[in-house]
Amino acid sequence: MIRSLTLLAAAALAALLAVPARAYDKKMGALKPRGACECITKKTCWKLAREAFSRNTMAAQNEIEAAIADRFFPNTAVFALDKPDAEGHFLLVQCGGAPCGDKRELLERRFIVQNFLMALPLGVQRDELFDEKTWEATAKGEAIFTQAKLCKSGLFSELIAIVYQSNNK
Repeated sequence: MIRSLTLLAAAALAALLAVPARAYDKKMGALKPRGACECITKKTCWKLAREAFSRNTMAAQNEIEAAIADRFFPNTAVFALDKPDAEGHFLLVQCGGAPCGDKRELLERRFIVQNFLMALPLGVQRDELFDEKTWEATAKGEAIFTQAKLCKSGLFSELIAIVYQSNNK
């Protein structure tokens, strides 16, 4: 019973955090979209976005594990690693049964960018930011991510660190 209530509370919190297209505006008492740089530079918004990113990555890893072969690339199977490997990778991509590092690098980047874009209160539909099947960023999604990296140096490294922490939860 307690576990069920805990899971229900966690689901409710996740639902609140999973509203990536909105941020709380204390002055107005309402939700409103914000830009990537505006969120990253505001302490409260960035804290919420980082938490949403962490939760998104856990869900995305489950999505990877449940994905059918060839979803992300032709002739591939993708697996989420429980912990980063010795080289710091958190995904395993196999091409015809053999590891293919170039596609792994690309998919790990897509993983980071897609989850980051979903965590921000942008007021933009997901399909305008990335392809939901392959997670490839659209031109608009890529522009937002590039702008965010310019606003916060070390952003990509910080996001990877959050993925590693999420793997250890």
